[in-house]
Amino acid sequence: MKFKDAYQRANDGVHVRDAMKAQIQERYERETAPVPQARENRRRWFVAIPTALTAAAAVFLAVFVIRAGATKDAAPQAAEANLYVAAGAAEEEEPTETKTAQASLAAVDSYESLCERMLLNARSSAARYGYNTDMAIPIAVDEAVLETETAAVPNEPMPMPTDDAGTKGYSTTNNQVEGIDEADIVKTDGTWIYDLNTKTGKLYILSADGERTAIRTSEALAESNLDQMVQYREMILANDRLYVIATVYRWDTELYKDGTTTVTEVYELGDRSALTRVSTRKQDGDYQTARLVGDKLVIVSEYDVLYDVPDGGEPEPWCPAVAVDESKHTLTPDRIYINPHSVSNVFVVVTMIDTLSDAQTQNTCAVLGGCSAVYCNDTHLLIASYENEHIESDEQTDADGKHFVTLTDRSYTGLCLFDLTGDTPEPTESGRIEGRLLNQFSMDAYADTFRFVVTRRASVHTIHTDGIDTHEWHSDDDCALYVLDASLSNIGAIEGLAENEIVQSARFMGDVVYFVTFRQTDPLFAVDLSDPAHPQILSELKISGFSAYLHPFGDGRLLGIGYEADEKTGWTEGVKVSLYDISDPKNVREILRQSIQADYTNVAQNHKAVYVDAASGTVAFPAENRYFVCRVRDTGVELLGVVDAGDFAWDGAVRGLSVGDAFYVISPDAVTVLSFETMKQLATVPLN
Repeated sequence: MKFKDAYQRANDGVHVRDAMKAQIQERYERETAPVPQARENRRRWFVAIPTALTAAAAVFLAVFVIRAGATKDAAPQAAEANLYVAAGAAEEEEPTETKTAQASLAAVDSYESLCERMLLNARSSAARYGYNTDMAIPIAVDEAVLETETAAVPNEPMPMPTDDAGTKGYSTTNNQVEGIDEADIVKTDGTWIYDLNTKTGKLYILSADGERTAIRTSEALAESNLDQMVQYREMILANDRLYVIATVYRWDTELYKDGTTTVTEVYELGDRSALTRVSTRKQDGDYQTARLVGDKLVIVSEYDVLYDVPDGGEPEPWCPAVAVDESKHTLTPDRIYINPHSVSNVFVVVTMIDTLSDAQTQNTCAVLGGCSAVYCNDTHLLIASYENEHIESDEQTDADGKHFVTLTDRSYTGLCLFDLTGDTPEPTESGRIEGRLLNQFSMDAYADTFRFVVTRRASVHTIHTDGIDTHEWHSDDDCALYVLDASLSNIGAIEGLAENEIVQSARFMGDVVYFVTFRQTDPLFAVDLSDPAHPQILSELKISGFSAYLHPFGDGRLLGIGYEADEKTGWTEGVKVSLYDISDPKNVREILRQSIQADYTNVAQNHKAVYVDAASGTVAFPAENRYFVCRVRDTGVELLGVVDAGDFAWDGAVRGLSVGDAFYVISPDAVTVLSFETMKQLATVPLN
């Protein structure tokens, strides 16, 4: 089967599943909508009685099934949880109209008070009905090969990448914040290349020596077995040590808890031919991200308590724990905080390791509240968690005297701010904004303010209560920008942008933020943030398609990688590279737009797979199962080389980096070495 045929078949399958999912959602909303107490007195007996009997039968059946499947010890807890659900429905909180909110953080005073909060969260989550799904952009495949729209520049020699001293240097991970290194699957120090190979399950160290590049050593990593599944995720290179991070999935049968653990293995790099493991560090939860802030390594995991709501007793079954080698301990109450803007029983666990110290210690704290996106600079760690708010109105009367109630599900983002200036991460502030972030590039810190670009979604279910109930559903999408101060209190906002569109990419650049929304066309917004209390839209450029990733590209230029799209239907038609002139933010212009021969790229999901060197005009990124290397100028895009990266390139497991006059493409199957000047292939090193 041809590649495009296979891709088309898979793509059609996605659309079928999406359509079925939409139908299931609509039916779920229609059949399981809560019945407000305010209209019970208005229901006729021939509607109320059958409904009550059906509900009673359903509850009886549910309790019977739960008790039949539960253990003897778990049965009282299940019954107690049902009581909390009933109590939560009667004690529904007052609806809030606040677009942003802020509250202080404080450590819990005891495990008992933490239990009480988690029970309240469980009750609130069960009582507050909510259903929210993210919108997906469909990808259409055209059998015709896409043609370029601008002429390529002449094949001129490319300048070498340079470091700050002006000598031949090496590239780093494509980090969001300058000076803050993000963990990744490939690292280099200019002499060696470190490859955490997710396909072979090995750690490779190669000499970065151009056409003489070779494997120096390969370390076999831990393998999955019947008791646990090991997934190696990323690594950080710091002070001649390599911190290799994995997630270990297992079920703790003794404690009856989710045993997912983030494991960090520390290796000395004195002798690259024989690695020495120094220590193994663990923290409960699924690995989220890691940042190197100076000499401090910050590791973030998310620990889900699942369905085991604590009822007191020992904290070990439900409270996050940490370990160094064989020394393990549960976090004490003074290292556990509660985010008041979250109702989920999920802990975000933050560990700080001093990479200069040999001490077998680490500083950890946890906050009850999830983790969906992370921003980090040299002083603060900002964690965002996506939440859903359910608001039920009292019975109302319309202009015709008819009665109705509304059930509104609105998305918002809870925020938790950590201070990283000390020896341990300290949660200091919490807050919330309406809407959801796209990813980490949708938030930023600048001049004692925090800025956010979000997609706001509200699903409104209207129930007309005269006689037999009738139902109406509609949803409203738009975009917004919020500016918060150092205490995460709102000081400025622009709301109601791009109705029925969603944010596709964002980039904060000093006093200006550029972000893309999309439905059929791509409005690229430029917003002035020099006055945080009064952000102002400077320009709005509408073109076909959209940029899924934005990157500064030298003085007065902004690079975009994304999709071309049909202006009538909004269906994507292939990958494109765009270059914008932002020298005058009040008049942003698209200098060029050029398609490449690919239908899909995952740059929106994994920015670390993108290589950008604005000085030489070099841009490289994965698309489908290939890695494209281009030269981008104002006059056009020249395709310099295409490297087959294997099937693993679909999920972003390929990287590009430069060392001196060589360019390296690291895929799970091989390391391909190219001349940075001519892009001629110099060597291929298989990875077995």
